[in-house]
Amino acid sequence: MGNDKNHQLRSEILNCALNLEHNVDLLLIAYLSIEKPTRKAITNKSGNLSFKNKLDLLFDLDILTKQEYNKLLLLMEFRNQFIHNIECNSFVSAVELLGSDRGKKLLKFSDFDENINIETRYNRGFNNLYGECLKLFVHKIDERKQVIEERHKMLINPIEIQIFFINKYFDMLKKIFEVFEVHISSNPEMIKLFDQLNETIMNEVNMVRTSEAYIELHKTANGLYVDDKIKEYFKI
Repeated sequence: MGNDKNHQLRSEILNCALNLEHNVDLLLIAYLSIEKPTRKAITNKSGNLSFKNKLDLLFDLDILTKQEYNKLLLLMEFRNQFIHNIECNSFVSAVELLGSDRGKKLLKFSDFDENINIETRYNRGFNNLYGECLKLFVHKIDERKQVIEERHKMLINPIEIQIFFINKYFDMLKKIFEVFEVHISSNPEMIKLFDQLNETIMNEVNMVRTSEAYIELHKTANGLYVDDKIKEYFKI
């Protein structure tokens, strides 16, 4: 296979691999809602999960389909030959090491015809595959953000509806009292009715606040809307 280590090609493959693994980490962090800045498994430090382990995890979590997983696996296999095998100095040599089936799979991503040099076609296929994988991760990260936003709306919307009706209810009471105030000073019966109405409203409000049903609902809400519960809700 020759002594030429082809450092430029290796450097290009390494750059692609680093960008791809960074996006794999971002996707796992987004789906698992990891907030810790110091991580053990999902990081680029020693002792972390391997690239293959991360892909396996994404597949097991149904974040990657079988087809998507296989694309990434194919790219990783070529990456491993260039990074770890000193005898691999071209795509042709990588195919010789990996097997012709891997070469055929890579050529499916090349848009060059058969008249073009086979090494160039392999290279083109790898770059196109890399581009597809990057787009895949950008799409999935955006998709995850949309899911979190939808969940946020699901939590907030019922509360906003309640606040809306509560505000409208008190606006209505305010208008009623304003009507009373226009006539209350000159009409004893109106004063009496106003006092009765005000007392009735206050009694009803107090009864609701002290009722077992309200107290139980309040306890349940307090238990649900704590930081840990909310974080759990936003996880996968």
